[in-house]
Amino acid sequence: RDAFYAVQNATGSLPVVVAGQPSRITSGFHFSIGFAATRNLSKRWALSIGWQYAYASTHQKVGDKRPADTTVRFAADKVTANGYYTNTGGNNYTNRFHFIEIPVSVSFKPSLRLPLYLSVGAAYGRLLATTALTYSSASNLYYQNKEDYPRNAVSLSSAAQVEFFGTKKASLRTGPYCTNGP
Repeated sequence: RDAFYAVQNATGSLPVVVAGQPSRITSGFHFSIGFAATRNLSKRWALSIGWQYAYASTHQKVGDKRPADTTVRFAADKVTANGYYTNTGGNNYTNRFHFIEIPVSVSFKPSLRLPLYLSVGAAYGRLLATTALTYSSASNLYYQNKEDYPRNAVSLSSAAQVEFFGTKKASLRTGPYCTNGP
């Protein structure tokens, strides 16, 4: 992040050093919504598979937007961007990520008398769209390049949930849910 990049100026004399540091990124609004079908394996164990949409966002400060086409240096590559944001100023920018996921989980009911469920799972996710910016320390600016973000991801999860409403066809559970992915 704090990389320096030396470029030669127009006269061919000593290199000019462009040093930049990206703005701090803070967590934004996140949610997911979906449906799952569950198959009971026994009185205590169940397997679920479903479909869900997930949204995640982060916030950062960027400078003014410049709509001009530019070539941006990123690592050893050059990328052409349709516009860019400077790294000076205090404009708020929200990076948005939209995912579709297929979660699979295994649930365990420790007590047959209590409506408590413990579960672990994994989800395959696909990035549908993003407005995320990439920072170029070489150029000291932000630009959009959707190729910088992996399209596919696998996340792991765990949960401890209480069932408030449950029938053979539908149930409503709530409780803490932890995930390491989108």
